[in-house]
This record gives sequence, C-alpha cells and structure tokens, in this order.
Amino acid sequence: MSHGSERNTRTLAVDRALKQSCLEELLPPDGQEGGSVEEGEEKGMERGLEEEEEVDPRIQGELEHLHESTDAVNRWEAELEDAVTSSALFWLRQH
Repeated sequence: MSHGSERNTRTLAVDRALKQSCLEELLPPDGQEGGSVEEGEEKGMERGLEEEEEVDPRIQGELEHLHESTDAVNRWEAELEDAVTSSALFWLRQH
C-alpha cells in the first residue's frame, strides 16, 4: 500500500469514526423511542457507506495536517531510537 493510499484509508477511517460519534450523540438511549443504539448504529453505518467518499473539506484539511504531523513524529521517534541504539553501542564498546 502506498503512502498516499494509507493516508486516504486513515482519513476515511477517522471520518467514519467522527460520523459514528455524531450519530451516537443524536440517538436516544436504549429503551426509549427510536430503537436501540445498535439499530441506529447499523442504519448510520449504512448511510456512512453511501457517503464514505465525501469528506467535509474542512475536516479533510485538518486530517491531512494531522497525518503530516503524525508522519513527522514517527520519523523523529525512529531517529531517536537510532540515536539511543548508537549511543548504547558506543558506551558498550567503551567499557
């Protein structure tokens, strides 16, 4: 999977989670008129599948920024891990 398609997959997953969260807030609690949360979730997921390709441009922009920041953090973590490993090897060789 390419870097771009991973980002799109994550974007769709986050968008789906946001939609699901909004749906849960709008549904009445179990036992009240309107059906169970599970039924509402299923209906919401069906609607979400139909709308999956459309992402609010404001959310899309923020998600892209979030993914870029996450990528930078991941690179820094890898650099830190390499530096720690190099430092440990250096100290082991010295003693």
